[in-house]
Amino acid sequence: MFVTPSTGELDPRISFGINDTALLALFKCQSKGHHIFARTLQGYQSLKVDSFQPEVTAGHLPPEFIEKWGESPCLLGALFAPTKPIGLLIADRGNTGQSISDVDYTNFVLILSLINTAIARLAR
Repeated sequence: MFVTPSTGELDPRISFGINDTALLALFKCQSKGHHIFARTLQGYQSLKVDSFQPEVTAGHLPPEFIEKWGESPCLLGALFAPTKPIGLLIADRGNTGQSISDVDYTNFVLILSLINTAIARLAR
């Protein structure tokens, strides 16, 4: 899934997978604040998320998120131009039940680095 900042909110733009359109609304949130997607984007970082339950417990995600998303792990990664965040990539294994390994995370970070480097070069 690809989520972009737009008028103070993060808006889901592109998704792929089973029931992906039903999940799109889950990814809409304020672009600044304590929401895990906003923090990841504003922090220009990548994360391996094993469970969103701690985010729900801390009040950073609504309980409905877990009800619809489930306990599936995912990878989050910020895309950014040199001066601002431009989007957030969210990758998971869908409802396969497979975990995300450290190698998966390393490959995800490598791909994001290459994309962000290309964006920086194009922005010059």
